[in-house]
Amino acid sequence: MTLENYFANHKPVMPATVARTTADGLPTKELIDWEQYTLDFFDKTVTSLDERVDQAQSQTDDNSAAITTEITARTNADSALAATITTVEATANGATASGQVYLVAESAPTGYSAQYGWTLTAGNESIGMKALKSSGGDGYIAFFADQFALIDPSYLGGDPALVMAYNGTTFNFDVPVTIRHEEIGQNATANGAATNGNVSAGGSLSVSLTTRADSRVVVIVTINDVSASIHTVGFSTTLTQHSFNALVDGTPGYGSMYSLETLVASNFLGGSSYQFYAAITPTAQSFEITGLAAGGHTFGIANPTGYVLGMSVQAIELAKAD
Repeated sequence: MTLENYFANHKPVMPATVARTTADGLPTKELIDWEQYTLDFFDKTVTSLDERVDQAQSQTDDNSAAITTEITARTNADSALAATITTVEATANGATASGQVYLVAESAPTGYSAQYGWTLTAGNESIGMKALKSSGGDGYIAFFADQFALIDPSYLGGDPALVMAYNGTTFNFDVPVTIRHEEIGQNATANGAATNGNVSAGGSLSVSLTTRADSRVVVIVTINDVSASIHTVGFSTTLTQHSFNALVDGTPGYGSMYSLETLVASNFLGGSSYQFYAAITPTAQSFEITGLAAGGHTFGIANPTGYVLGMSVQAIELAKAD
């Protein structure tokens, strides 16, 4: 039995049956080998305790399986590192799958951090998770996957239920979702109302809406049907610009929508004579109204022209004013 085989199964002590010296008092080859092997043994198991690699493996023909654990614990005058990495790998029929879990903590003059993660790999595809916290302020948990799901094993005390799932394109939630965020709340739509119709000359169109105190209301008004406003104009006539006042509770002063007439047709009358036709131009405008008291209000638009116009009004309450 060689010393290497002996120490592989025993403590590093040379048996008494092995001679230490020759007849002339010099060390035997066995003693010299034992000293060298003992030095190597202590270097690996005592001197280098800062790093350790344990492995279990099996192989049959081209199929193999292995579990490897790497442990590192290292310090010096101004830093410390502790890490453990466990890897499993299996190969069969030309395909390989593996998994790895790691945990690392490090402290040095440049900063300190801790991280944990795992990776699962099948062929060329991988998924995983990484969690990191550092003294620089970074702190996150990230998942790497093309699909993700959360399942409640007893939703509302009942059967398991899918809470939410990511399918590679969109997130889908199968339970009620509450989102609380200042900016979302600030611009949230509370309620709205809309109306449309033909507004006679000199009339107005309005919609009623009950709002909260100091809420912001966006009012969108349109002129969409101008067929009844078509009229004849002379060759040198200056086209008219019309002003439509926005109304709140029947009162103007909140802004105006403007529409310049447009030439829409002409008739050849013979010679050098033509008959031209103009109409009010369809248009739209939005107004933001703030500072309203809580309660019911009307929001509308006036029609100061001499024509019947198809118009619409939409009022949307957002949230409290900035």
